[in-house]
Amino acid sequence: DLTDTETRLRELLDLNGQMYFGHKNLVDLTASAQFGLEESTLDSETAQAKIDESQLTTLYNLSALILANSYMPTTVYTRRDEVTLDQAFSGSIDSLTSETGIVSTIRSVSAPTTLRVFHLENDQTSLLGTSDSSLTQDSASAQSNITLSDQHRLDLNWAFDQVSETQGSGFQNDYDRNDAQIAETFTFGGKGQHQLRSFLRLYDESGNFKYQTVRWDEQLQLIHSERLETRYNTTAEHLSRDDLDQTMARGDANIRHKLFDSLVSTGTVGGQQIKTSESFSTTDLFINGGLEYTKLVPYGRFDSSAGVSVNMQQNSERGGLLTIVDEPHTFNDPLPIVLSRRQIIPGSIVVTALGGFPTYIEGPDYTVSYFPDRAEVRILPGRGVVDGQTLLFDYVLGPEPGSNIDTLGTSITVRYTLTETALRGLSVYTTYRTQTNNLDTEDPTLFVLDDVRVLQYGADYRRGGLTLRAEQENRESTVNPYDTSKLQATYDYILGIGSVVTADASYDLIDYQMPVNHVEFIRLTTRWEQRLTGTLAMTLGLEYRDEKDDLSGNSNGLEERFGLKWKYRQTSAFLEVNNSSLEATTSEQTSQTLEFGFRRRF
Repeated sequence: DLTDTETRLRELLDLNGQMYFGHKNLVDLTASAQFGLEESTLDSETAQAKIDESQLTTLYNLSALILANSYMPTTVYTRRDEVTLDQAFSGSIDSLTSETGIVSTIRSVSAPTTLRVFHLENDQTSLLGTSDSSLTQDSASAQSNITLSDQHRLDLNWAFDQVSETQGSGFQNDYDRNDAQIAETFTFGGKGQHQLRSFLRLYDESGNFKYQTVRWDEQLQLIHSERLETRYNTTAEHLSRDDLDQTMARGDANIRHKLFDSLVSTGTVGGQQIKTSESFSTTDLFINGGLEYTKLVPYGRFDSSAGVSVNMQQNSERGGLLTIVDEPHTFNDPLPIVLSRRQIIPGSIVVTALGGFPTYIEGPDYTVSYFPDRAEVRILPGRGVVDGQTLLFDYVLGPEPGSNIDTLGTSITVRYTLTETALRGLSVYTTYRTQTNNLDTEDPTLFVLDDVRVLQYGADYRRGGLTLRAEQENRESTVNPYDTSKLQATYDYILGIGSVVTADASYDLIDYQMPVNHVEFIRLTTRWEQRLTGTLAMTLGLEYRDEKDDLSGNSNGLEERFGLKWKYRQTSAFLEVNNSSLEATTSEQTSQTLEFGFRRRF
């Protein structure tokens, strides 16, 4: 049982001003600065440290616009800013950013161009240093949009970055990054309805994770009539990551035909081939088709769709290891992120934020469960990863014999929505999906393929700011069967002038069968913004989560927020109070924050 307490007091003087030299169009200067004293005390049983210190605080934002009305206006700027990043059910992070740079814009009717050079430093610190990180970056970039004719356009982008990244866990990465992109767009046809777009990207990054790629895309869109449209896409890419080289070629053709006003048919045919330096290759041929039907019926609207897909995959023998790089997945709390690959090497998974930094750590930030056909990554609450965030995954696959895998997929969706009567806004729907696989290989026991049948049905009701949803999903699977039930209610309501209430409540029940596990998850968030007087406004917020997991353990968290803002003429003040607690099977943490400020403009 460890207690960590931090107290900070900051007094700031705000100064703002604007002036010009010679003439407003010669040098137009705007400036704001904050000067003050920050006193902080830290009593940490976890770190076994007591700290009492005072330091001067200087924040500023200076910007000079030079020759504003000229052919090439230029902005010279420097700024230093500090913000507090709130983490749900965890302590906050202080983020201090300093940036100095020059931005020039070339005003041209046919080729407007922007040039930029800047130096950036960002330091993020937490109470105990568990989330500390820093980034230093020197960059130069150019961007231009060139109009060659009314039907012909060229877009050019180039950026060079020198970056140094560090984390409190001891991680450090210093690298140079070059990124050049060229896009050419050409429209043609009697009414300019057709379009051909070419795209070339050259990317090179040094450092701990050396990465180079060359990618070329061609995209052709033809509008034959109001009812018929076709698209053609080709892609060629060469990628190098550390000791891995990979080439990819892909092409597909798509057709969309509006048979009637209510019936639309779609179809796609294509193929893809990937080869790696590890003597592995995979070839996919695919074809799919679908129908979409929409019809006005008594008291409402009827929507339905049906689709079928066929994929034929031929894989060579993989005698060595295969590295997967920057595979994106979205975190949907409380569900695990599933990496649907066979033979994932335990311990090889690396998880980063979408921009590649920071790198999350297994144990404190997430846990991994490995299965023959997949790996499941569970994000732990209070670790700075929010619901709906996209993460990047690197991992390594083990050896596998050659195989031919044919996959057949089908889907049917039906929805009926009431637009009349007292129940208008009510919809009932159902979806049925299947996936079956056929395997041809020397040793079938080394493969685990997922044959799936999913039945999903439910109802939702939308009226004004209220949305209600009840949904059930039954997933029959050869490797990962489960049943889920979901109840959700969201509400947005304007109480009056300057008064808004928003609320979201959900209940998820998940029963897994392989392995057997029962999960219950309750989440409640609400926010009330109320203008009390002409000068005073109040904000109340609440977030509650309760998760019961038979395998991973239980967690329960509550976070409350209260804020006041007051403004009268040139004087303003604010007060914010935050209290959060998170109790899990193996840990418990609480955090309280009190922040207040006063500002007077002269």
